[in-house]
Amino acid sequence: GYKHKVEKWTLIEYGRRIYIPNGVFITAALIAGFKISEPTKDSPNVYFNILDKTNIPKMELSIAGMYQHYRDKIVCYFDILGWQEKIKKSENDPYETERIIKIYLRCKNLFEDYFRVNSDDFQINITSDSFFISWDSKIRINRKILNIVKMMVQSLAYQEFFMRGGICLGKIKHDGAIIIGPAITEAYLLEKKCAIYPRIIFSRQITEDMIKPQNTQSHLNNLRTKNYSKDSDMFIYIDYFSFKKDARIVDLTSNEEDPKLIGQEGYYLKLRKLIADNLKSDDPKILMKYEWMKDKFNKAIELYVEDYSTKRKLKIK
Repeated sequence: GYKHKVEKWTLIEYGRRIYIPNGVFITAALIAGFKISEPTKDSPNVYFNILDKTNIPKMELSIAGMYQHYRDKIVCYFDILGWQEKIKKSENDPYETERIIKIYLRCKNLFEDYFRVNSDDFQINITSDSFFISWDSKIRINRKILNIVKMMVQSLAYQEFFMRGGICLGKIKHDGAIIIGPAITEAYLLEKKCAIYPRIIFSRQITEDMIKPQNTQSHLNNLRTKNYSKDSDMFIYIDYFSFKKDARIVDLTSNEEDPKLIGQEGYYLKLRKLIADNLKSDDPKILMKYEWMKDKFNKAIELYVEDYSTKRKLKIK
C-alpha cells in the first residue's frame, strides 16, 4: 500500500526504514486533502478516495514532506568566553543582570531586522552563553550579512563579551527550541575544536562555496576592504579588529531610540585595555588567547590608524 511506499522512501532518504503507524498515515492523508470514502467495520482503519493515479505523487510528496525534518541552512554557533565570571559578577548586581539582558535583546534584534525581511526560515536562539542562528541556504553569505555579523561581534567586544564560534552549511532542524541535525554538530565542533582563539571561523565548505566565488584573490588578500581575514591555520574568520576611521558601532547598552555610537579610537582604546588586562593572567590557556588577540590588534592598528602618535598610544607592547 501507499504507507509502505512512504516507509521505503524513508529507507532511501535516511538509510533506515522508519515504521509509520496507521494513525499517522491517516492523519497525513487527511491533511493532504484526501477524503474518507468508506470506514471499515470493527477497525480504526479507513479507505481513502485515492483511486485516481494522478493523486498518488501528490500524496506521497505531502507525506514525505512531513518526515523531511532536516533542511539545508547556514548555521552559526557562537559562544561567549569567560561567561562564568560574568554570571558570578551579576549574581548580586541587578544592574549587571539588566545590562546583559539588554545586550542580548539588542543582538537578537540586529539579526531579526535583516533576516525577517529576507528569509521566511530565519531562527535565532540565545541560551546562556550560546547563540544559535540559522537561515535558508539560498541566502548566500554576502557583504551585508558579513557586516551584520561583524558589527555584532565588535559591539559585543566593546561590552567585554568576546565570541568564539563556527559558521557552516548543512542539514538542520531548527524550529523554536528544537535544534538538531548534522549542521549544528559541525558548527559546535568548529567552535570547540578549531576556533581555539576568540574568533568566529567559517567551515571549509562555506569558504570554498560561498566566499571565494564572490571575491577575487586580490580582494581576499586586502585587509582594508573586507570583514574577514585568513589566519595562519588557513581558517577564515570574522575580522573584528579591522575598524576604519569613519566606521561606527552601536553601544548596545544605550537607548535604542537614540543610540550612542562608538568610533574608531573609542573602540580601540576599550579593546586595548581588555587585552592588556588579560595578558596579566597566570593561566597559560588565557594567555594563549590574548597573545593571539594582541598580535591581531597591533597589526590592525598599523593598518587602520592614520595618526602616528595615536598608533604609538594604542599599540600593546
